[in-house]
Amino acid sequence: MLKDAILSTLAYYDVLDMPLSAEEISRYLIKGDSHDTLPELVAKGVVGEREGRYYLFDREYLVPLKRERERLARLKWERTYRIMRWLRAVPFIKMAFASGSLSMNNTDEQSDLDIIIVARYGRIWLARLLTLFVLTVLGARRRHSDTVAPDKICPNHFITDESLAIPFRSLYTAQLYANLVPLIVRDRSLLEAFQSANTWVAEHLDHWKIDGTRIFEPGLSAHVQYAGEKLLSGKPGDWLERHAATWQRRRIATRPLAIRPGGHLTYTDNALAFHAGSSEAEILKHYEDHQSKLTAGL
Repeated sequence: MLKDAILSTLAYYDVLDMPLSAEEISRYLIKGDSHDTLPELVAKGVVGEREGRYYLFDREYLVPLKRERERLARLKWERTYRIMRWLRAVPFIKMAFASGSLSMNNTDEQSDLDIIIVARYGRIWLARLLTLFVLTVLGARRRHSDTVAPDKICPNHFITDESLAIPFRSLYTAQLYANLVPLIVRDRSLLEAFQSANTWVAEHLDHWKIDGTRIFEPGLSAHVQYAGEKLLSGKPGDWLERHAATWQRRRIATRPLAIRPGGHLTYTDNALAFHAGSSEAEILKHYEDHQSKLTAGL
C-alpha cells in the first residue's frame, strides 16, 4: 500500500533528521501503489506537515532545522563547484557525482563533501592519485586522519567505466544512489549506462531518475584533460599506472582502519571504496526501530 510506502520513506529520512516535501517523498518512495494517501495521513495525525514539509513523531522542529541546512548546503555547493571545475581537468575522470548529505541539501557546519568518481578502465589508480594531488594543492582534500573536515572534498569511491555496477546493495545504498547529483559527465550515454548497470536500485525504490541539471560545461578544462590523457596514454601511462597502483596499495594496506558494521574497504583495479566508517548499519537499525514504532502505533 502507498500508505506504508510513504511512512517507510518518512521513517527512513527521519533517521537523517530530514523532513521531506511531497516531491521528495515521490522521488525517494520505497515501493508503493499509484494512489495518493498523503493528505489522508496528515488528516489522521499520523504524519505532520509544516511549510510543505512532512515529518513523523511530532518532530516539527526538524522543519526550521532543514531550512538552515539547505542554507548551508547552498554555500557548500558554491565551494564544490569551484573545486570540481579544477577536477574536470584531471585526466581519465569520465564522471563525478556529489553524494551524501550535500546531494540531499542536508548539510551542517561540519559536513565534508563526498564525491564518487568514474575513471577510465586501466587508469583508476592514476586518476585517484592525480585527484588527490589536485585537491591537496587546492587545500580541499579530506585526509584519512581528519576527524571532521568541514567543506573538504572526500573522494571516497572510485569505479571505472567498465565496472559501473555497484556491489554494495541495500536500502541504504539505494537511497544513496537515488540522491546522486552528477557534476562531471563527459558522455551522457555513460550516465545512462551507470543507471542501467544498477537497476537493483528499483528493488528498493518506486522509481529512480537522475537529475542532470547541475552538470556543468567543461570549457578550457576539457582541453587540459585531453592533453593530459594524450601524454599519459600508451606505455608511459601503463608504467605510471602500475607504479601508482603499487604505491597506493602499499599505503592503504598499512593504514590502521577499523571497519564498522556495514562498512567496507575495497581496492582493486575495478573499484576503490573507502567506507570503513560507514553509518549504514546504524541508520538501518534506527530505521527498523522507526518501522516498529509505526507498526505499534497504527
